[in-house]
Amino acid sequence: MRSLAACWFLPLLAVGAVAALGCNMVTGADDLVVGPGADDGSGGSSSTSGSSGTGAGTTSSSSGDGGSGLSGSGTGGQPPGQELVPADGVMLTDIDLYQAIRRPLLAGGAPATSNIPVVAGRAGMMRLFYFTDGNYNGQPVTVRLTIDSAPAIELSEMLSGASSHEQLGSTINLQVPGELLKPGAAFKVEMLQPPEVSSGGNGGAAYPLGEGLAPLEVEQGGVKLKILLVPVENNGSLPDTTPTQVQRYHTWFSEVYPVPEVEVTVRSQPYTFNSSLGSYDGWSNLLDSITDLRDQDNAPADVYYYGIHNADGNGLLGLGWVAGATDVWSRTAIGVGWSGDTAPETAVHEVGHNHGRPHSPCGVSGDPAYPHPGASIGVWGYRPSTNQLLDPNQYVDFMSYCDPTWISDWNFRHIFERAKLVSTSAKLIVPEVLQNRTYDRIKVLEGLASWRPPVTLRRPPQGETLSVQIATPGGPKTVTGQYYPYNHLQGGLIYVLQPLQMTQAETLGQAVFAVEGQTFTLTR
Repeated sequence: MRSLAACWFLPLLAVGAVAALGCNMVTGADDLVVGPGADDGSGGSSSTSGSSGTGAGTTSSSSGDGGSGLSGSGTGGQPPGQELVPADGVMLTDIDLYQAIRRPLLAGGAPATSNIPVVAGRAGMMRLFYFTDGNYNGQPVTVRLTIDSAPAIELSEMLSGASSHEQLGSTINLQVPGELLKPGAAFKVEMLQPPEVSSGGNGGAAYPLGEGLAPLEVEQGGVKLKILLVPVENNGSLPDTTPTQVQRYHTWFSEVYPVPEVEVTVRSQPYTFNSSLGSYDGWSNLLDSITDLRDQDNAPADVYYYGIHNADGNGLLGLGWVAGATDVWSRTAIGVGWSGDTAPETAVHEVGHNHGRPHSPCGVSGDPAYPHPGASIGVWGYRPSTNQLLDPNQYVDFMSYCDPTWISDWNFRHIFERAKLVSTSAKLIVPEVLQNRTYDRIKVLEGLASWRPPVTLRRPPQGETLSVQIATPGGPKTVTGQYYPYNHLQGGLIYVLQPLQMTQAETLGQAVFAVEGQTFTLTR
């Protein structure tokens, strides 16, 4: 979503439909998680030219980043076995957990409620807010975090003044390993000193009070986000797939997406695409081709194909399907593959569309339900790689057209839910009568319609419904097609189930349909 100056994304689509989207380079300011099941949901056969073969040229995989780099001084806890009591003159007021964005656990001394999920298995940074009064003795305080029966996490700190959201160094910041964040987990925070220096009577130095633990409200979502980068050879040029650049993709996805683990792999053999990428038609053709390539490779349902190329894009930076939860075939997008952060930031945006997310309304009329003006991220964010807090008054959602970007609380929840749904839907049994059916495809772009090669899908497509009159051996028949609009362009892609009485040799000969107010009659 960035360019040498800025990147603004071209208009997209409404929630619930599947569309292609593009990213437009305009002047401006710079800056799944599918388990095994009866049906893996991968696509079937199609007729598309290009290289075949999968495999890892380069791989980058790790647990999702939730916090790296501890703010503030730390000297370790007290010696083992030493008795500690609540520290005098220290009041614990707020507790936040950052797994990309702020998720309050304690607010103003009371348990906090939030719609933001605590993601199971995803590492995080816990910020402890406090203030001191005249009873604080100025000596080190041992901060202890206990999660279930795991060994406590301890840090020794010298405290002063009061904490604020704006200053990372004003809070006590503890790294929380992802393996401790399990559904049903509970926690306790204590601020302690030896009994020789504190009376032990300060109830405000711990949460919760007493011997019990407070629920962390951890939710189980997806397991692993898998991205396959497909290098596209175009006019003899290839994108940057060096380990350094692949790591940039991994960093962007792992810091932003609400999943516990991210894997980025490079397809071992580039895909050759010799047509020009200097037009919208070229871009849409490449997206169609990479979508078909995903089917040809018989890719697992949980792998997102992302084609990258080195062309200048003619103002576009990326294009991808806004996918329905069960539309495995449409877990495909394309974008520029330049060196630096432009390409991975674009990828994060485009794969966001693959997760069903429309644009956020800044610089574009995006999701009407988006809750924050100007596509603000809504809450404080945290970037682990730079140990940096991100102000919601400055940062906007990564699905918008504006900069600088991060993920909002709105899309954190929605992408979390999609990852969980995709994981569940992969295990659903599709009725045999709906499996492996062949569909004719019609492409509509800028007032022109053309046939695309038929494709066999293991699951039926779930796009917008569209009436299509087709010619069959028994005469004209009106059927329901599935329409996937290119919202930023005039047109889209239509899937029409081939009539059961047709053989593979008798593919659809004529179709009459209306798209965006224009009627088309298309004959082979």
